[in-house]
Amino acid sequence: MELGPGRYGFDDLTPGAWFSTVWVDVTPDAVARFSALTGIPAGDTVPPLLLLALVEGAKQSGPVQIAAELLRGWRVSPEAPVRAGTRVRGRYEVVGLRRGLLTLALRIETDAGATAVTAEARLVLS
Repeated sequence: MELGPGRYGFDDLTPGAWFSTVWVDVTPDAVARFSALTGIPAGDTVPPLLLLALVEGAKQSGPVQIAAELLRGWRVSPEAPVRAGTRVRGRYEVVGLRRGLLTLALRIETDAGATAVTAEARLVLS
């Protein structure tokens, strides 16, 4: 079930519920600033953590809001290289709900249809 605009708490979510972010441009400037800030060299490909940061930013300012109080961590797996100039978006899916804990799976896809990053986050919900 695709989630529409709104704020969702623990009782509002079910496994399989999902939503996508808007497309985000991965600009050469963003890559350069991320590398300068973190010391992570970009080379020819974009660091997966930058992709995660861009998509998370789009999620936080998007129409679907998750009522999370605390992020308990990410597990991030790079899947395919991405170059500056690519557009990406995130698709979040509820994969677990247990005692106030939400597990969200994330797939970051490119405008070419490739999966660039897969990740999983655990959040404490209100």
